[in-house]
Amino acid sequence: MSEALRVIFPVAHIASVEGFFRKIRASYRPPSKMQDIQLKLSVHPTKMPKPSEELIDEILEGPGCYSRAIELLRAEPAEILHRRKEMDKVYAFLTRSAQNTLGIMLNVNGVPGVGKRTAVRLCIQRLHQYEDLTFVEVAGSKSSSLSRMCNLILNKLVATGNNCNEEIQLDRLFSSNQLQHNKIVLLIANIDLLVPTTLQLLLKKLSKWIEAAPRNLSVVLTSTSLALMTALKNSGDSRILVEKVVFPAYQPS
Repeated sequence: MSEALRVIFPVAHIASVEGFFRKIRASYRPPSKMQDIQLKLSVHPTKMPKPSEELIDEILEGPGCYSRAIELLRAEPAEILHRRKEMDKVYAFLTRSAQNTLGIMLNVNGVPGVGKRTAVRLCIQRLHQYEDLTFVEVAGSKSSSLSRMCNLILNKLVATGNNCNEEIQLDRLFSSNQLQHNKIVLLIANIDLLVPTTLQLLLKKLSKWIEAAPRNLSVVLTSTSLALMTALKNSGDSRILVEKVVFPAYQPS
């Protein structure tokens, strides 16, 4: 293996250049301009010793190791830039939900990419002192049916289900005393992506579950349009309180 080095000598000292090359045992090729001389120096590769297992463990467990860097990159951020006021409102809602407040529903509205879902997750992480709090997160899509949404929710709540319909199982779960002192925060992201018929049916189900278990269930919905508020008004004669937190779009400034 060889490396090419470029050195610059004044023309007046060109006589001493040959001696310099001989001293370092290198070959040279004088260029047309004597100020620039191309130097080729032979470098013999050396075999690196294999580190011991103790050294490997010390490197991997060190504060600046690669695996730690990957872990930090994958971790959720501690907060969202310029979202303190909105996150405080979400956190206040979740705190009341964890303290046995009557069942309520929160609509987190804003354009895509402003941190709605991440804000809810971060606020949930701050509620670690409530050991009986269960966080369930699902997401809606244009192809999701009511059965599909109920199936997603049920799979997050119970390990295994029986052959009974998912809607019936959830109805029984929230209407019975199975939850006892357990509290559930159900986050349904992108709920306004559901087709209008499915959206109306799901909202009626959510209202029914909250009325059946007001001290055990709170619902957080994220949406990007005003269609959800219209659907909430048309979902029936519901006595469920719906709060709203708006995440405004980031301004270029």
